[in-house]
Amino acid sequence: MSSISLTMRATGFPFPEELQLNTELEGFQSNNISQDMRLPGQPNVRIDDHHGVWSHLEREFYSSDLEQLAPRLWLMSMQSSANISPLHRQRVKNRRIVVTEDPKLHLVWDVERIFIKPLPPFLLSHAFWTHFLQPTGCVTLHCNPSDGKHVIQRERIIPATLGFLRTYTHLIRYDSDFRIAQDEHLLPQSITYIQFSDLMSSVAMAVQNVDVSGRYNYGELRLSRLNCYCKVFLRKFYFHRRHSRYGSYFSQFFAPLLFVFGMFSVMLSAMQVAAAGETLLSSNTTWYHYWQLCRWLGVLITSLIFAVIGVLFMLFSYRFVSEWAYAIRDRVSTRLSRKTKAITSMV
Repeated sequence: MSSISLTMRATGFPFPEELQLNTELEGFQSNNISQDMRLPGQPNVRIDDHHGVWSHLEREFYSSDLEQLAPRLWLMSMQSSANISPLHRQRVKNRRIVVTEDPKLHLVWDVERIFIKPLPPFLLSHAFWTHFLQPTGCVTLHCNPSDGKHVIQRERIIPATLGFLRTYTHLIRYDSDFRIAQDEHLLPQSITYIQFSDLMSSVAMAVQNVDVSGRYNYGELRLSRLNCYCKVFLRKFYFHRRHSRYGSYFSQFFAPLLFVFGMFSVMLSAMQVAAAGETLLSSNTTWYHYWQLCRWLGVLITSLIFAVIGVLFMLFSYRFVSEWAYAIRDRVSTRLSRKTKAITSMV
């Protein structure tokens, strides 16, 4: 198996021809393309339209926002491409699978949902990789591999496509994951679990971190953190809008605001009780003990409120500092590991 993997890595194929799961493009040549031949799974994209095909691939797999954030994603996620829970685990975490065609939302999660992009049938075709995603892959007479714009497109699309394909090696690890994927229409219905497992095993061995784009050196990404950090690094108000209505947007502030108002209300009530006790003391000395009770009760309640606020602040600070410390340690460890591997490979 290792020799097969090395052969694929040398030729640039993520899987050999005998493992392909889509044969719609099998046998076509660049000088004999039918005008009715379409990209598998995309009937609106013609094979003979070179610019149309590459524009479609760029829309399908490349996210400029995430690639711009890639050098700083270590602040927002674990620095591992394997940080992807399989589909059955997503349900254990009470996350609802939301199908999306937007590449920037693939594997982005938020509270009780995770966005997953379906696997297009053409990525399972060996002929597709041969004629489109190879250094000499050129399917029309008007295609110029030395064209500057085309070269930039390829440099963007090929690593992003390889990274996207590799994510399914983590999403589907068991038969239950495969059944969930087909129920959610993430995979073509015509393939079997054994066929898919063989292909993904080949992909897992052939595609390494150096082969994929910066975004796919990371796994799942939290939407709240992306929305937070994009204000600094992307100069955007949000990465993806979480709420489509004003009502749902403002409702997220109700609970914390009620908590703050409740705390201040209790504290002011305690102070009012202490102040009211003063008037009783001045009018009648027999209320002295009751005045003491009111005063100490007010002080106690106010102290408890400040203690609760202090504990919450300490918990927040601990979580914030510990996450940053872990991210920095992980960053340093990852860099040292890469340097060690580079030195070892040179020796």
